[in-house]
Amino acid sequence: MFLLTGILYAFFFTIDIAAADLSYLSRADRLNGWRTLEVLDDLFRDHRASVVEILDNDKQVALGTVVSEDGFIVTKASEFGQLLEIRLSDYSKHVAEQVSVDEANDLALLKIRAFGLRPVDWLDSGDPQMGQWVMSPYEDKTQVRIGVISASTRQVPKQFGALGVVTVDSSDYLTENDLLDPNTLADHINKGARPIDRWLKNEISNGAKSALTADLNDPIHQTHFLRLILRDLNSMIFERALYAEGRFEGVFLSDTTQKAILQTDNRIRRSVLNRMLLVDCFPDLIKAGKSGARILDVVADSAAEQADLEPGDLIMAINASGVGGSQDLVRLIRQHTAGETITISLVRDGSALNKLVTLGFFDATFPDQDVNIALSGDISDRRTGFQKIIQHDMPLSPEAMGGPLMDLEGRVLGINIARYDRVTTYALPADLVQSLIQKMK
Repeated sequence: MFLLTGILYAFFFTIDIAAADLSYLSRADRLNGWRTLEVLDDLFRDHRASVVEILDNDKQVALGTVVSEDGFIVTKASEFGQLLEIRLSDYSKHVAEQVSVDEANDLALLKIRAFGLRPVDWLDSGDPQMGQWVMSPYEDKTQVRIGVISASTRQVPKQFGALGVVTVDSSDYLTENDLLDPNTLADHINKGARPIDRWLKNEISNGAKSALTADLNDPIHQTHFLRLILRDLNSMIFERALYAEGRFEGVFLSDTTQKAILQTDNRIRRSVLNRMLLVDCFPDLIKAGKSGARILDVVADSAAEQADLEPGDLIMAINASGVGGSQDLVRLIRQHTAGETITISLVRDGSALNKLVTLGFFDATFPDQDVNIALSGDISDRRTGFQKIIQHDMPLSPEAMGGPLMDLEGRVLGINIARYDRVTTYALPADLVQSLIQKMK
């Protein structure tokens, strides 16, 4: 170890000093410049056979580390999908016969039909010291990078999840300009807003207005259903539309009123139908005052976008728990961790839908909230929630996760598991990885 460190020390400090401008270090001579990496390449060459590429649909998504001669390989679990292949150092491709996953640490153990592989040499000498030199293969496994241990070994708890939507309370979405837009479906019952007045004024003739007013005042419509759920005139208009659609036998509106409703602008008609759907599909939530949260915008590359949520969707429940508004939605989402899958109940264009959504990381979903993350470039999707980690500063890509973290003698201290930000990479320690391998075999 001291000999190798001495070689590096001598290399770093004998780079044509006489001819160099000491106020500036050329890129080639920097920590991961090509001259530095030439020296490391000699150190890493004998260990390349222990590193494999993890392919998904013929695209590299991670590295893998050989841990036995008979085909066992560990890698980062959350990076690959169904079309999994392993490419060895001789460029032969293999299909995994067995895949075991430790979800808690995002580690996968793969088994391929191969023999005579070269497993890594584990270093079991306790936690590494801060400042210790380490190296790891880069994403194409033929290159290597160097860095140092930059923090004490520790646990990293899971981060709460992020959906990736901008929402508004449906009751707050009711403005003077909205009328009965489909985006105002579930306006809060007790807000006191009276969009029916604007609707009558702007959309219906005086004759139709008189006929409709008479219908609304008809005692036959003062039902228990109406008293409990639809308490203001705006809600009553939807109840009348229910009757106009023939949903209640034996109750009829005047021809003039039906014509006014059915010929009204299509956006308003969709509002009527959606309100009917809310009452039919979520009666308990409506009774409990859970009016939902309306999606105004969906963040690009977020969990919401991947689950095909759309602006205009009205989120009514998370895992069957009613959503009372935007703040309620945030509270419910934060009860779940990144990487967890939840069920979202929503209303879209007259249909009640359930969507399975795997939550993302908050800082990756909203990078502007953290300048360091915003400047970090590519980072791992799953990068928190580990039983124990070693932190180092090597500039590795997410596609290099699953590869070995080695000292300068090629002994493995751990398995790289997450690119956290531009100056931080996490690795699972060797002792933890070996114990997980035994559990997963």
